[in-house]
Amino acid sequence: QNKIIYNEFLEKSQKIEGLFIPKLKNKVQRTILKNLDDSPNPTIQLMSKSFQGKNIFEDNFFIEVNRGCPYQCKFCISSFHNSPFRNKTYENIIDVIERGIKYSKFDTISLIGSCVSSHPKFNQICEYIID
Repeated sequence: QNKIIYNEFLEKSQKIEGLFIPKLKNKVQRTILKNLDDSPNPTIQLMSKSFQGKNIFEDNFFIEVNRGCPYQCKFCISSFHNSPFRNKTYENIIDVIERGIKYSKFDTISLIGSCVSSHPKFNQICEYIID
C-alpha cells in the first residue's frame, strides 16, 4: 500500500517544474520565481526543539524581502546564483508582518534577502516595524 502511494507520488512529482528528486536522478531546468509575492509567506515558523537555546535567531520572525542583487558585483555569488533582482511588494510584506504579529510569539522581526536595503520601500518597511 505504502509503495503504491510512494510510486504515485514520485510519478506526479516529476511533473512539477524545477523539482529535483535524487532517487530519479532527473535533470532539472532552473526555474526563477518572477513574482516573489507568489511565494509562500509562513506566518507560523517552526524551529526544532533541538535548536532551542542554541540559536541567536530563535526568537525572530523572518520575512523574505527580496532575492538577487541589483549591483551584479563580479566577486559575489549572489549576483550569479539569485539573479534577477526582484522584490516582494510593500503591501505583501506589511500583510506578512501583520499576520506574523497576530499568529506568532516572536520578539523580533528579521528582514531577509540578498540585498534587503535595496528594496525601494526599505525605509517605510522599517518605519512600519518600529511603529
